[in-house]
Amino acid sequence: MSRLRAVIELVVLLVCGLTGAFATYELSTRVPVPDPRWYQVLSSVGVGITSILACTLIVYVAGHKPVSIGWTRKDCAANAGIGIGALVATYVILFSAALAASFLFPSLLTETPEAQRAIEENFPPMRVYWVVPLTIFVALWEEIVFRGFVLTRLNAIFRRWWLTILLASSVFGAVHIYYEGLLAVLVISGLALVMSVLFVWRRSLVPSIVFHWLHNLVIFVLLGSISQTWQ
Repeated sequence: MSRLRAVIELVVLLVCGLTGAFATYELSTRVPVPDPRWYQVLSSVGVGITSILACTLIVYVAGHKPVSIGWTRKDCAANAGIGIGALVATYVILFSAALAASFLFPSLLTETPEAQRAIEENFPPMRVYWVVPLTIFVALWEEIVFRGFVLTRLNAIFRRWWLTILLASSVFGAVHIYYEGLLAVLVISGLALVMSVLFVWRRSLVPSIVFHWLHNLVIFVLLGSISQTWQ
């Protein structure tokens, strides 16, 4: 793939995603909901659906196979297991880092993390039967778009996987800074780095989708259990 084609495809995807977000938000605000935070959820769903459709259409028009963006069932069970193992290992590292930080900065134990406040402010409380499908959908569309599509197009531009992974992971984390804070951006960038490496290593979206979905599910379930204000 040429650099110019990769740039054009990324621009088309960006335009489609923004259009989907705007259109979905405008349409959803005309429907009464019990909690205005549902508008944020519906807008995110709109972005996801529009972005997946755009990626699918672009890949189809270009004559590429789905496997070109990691959509394959090959070694599915093994890749799912790798995703789970990578998440466990990542959690061990994050827990160790958090434990060390709490010894150095005891005040962290009494403060509400910015990421938690962001979730409480932007997402309504949801039952498990809503959380599970929502987190599955988010993992699917973000991995298809950011790992399968964006990562491969950026590599076509920079021609170096290590540079592509670092840049894409940083961008993925940076888009969360406006409502989650710097610490969350660093953590999310680290998680994106792991998911990107899994994708490039296995040439499959399965490990990163499993990793992403389980992480989001853990976060929502844990927050629903410990939050005193998410109501």
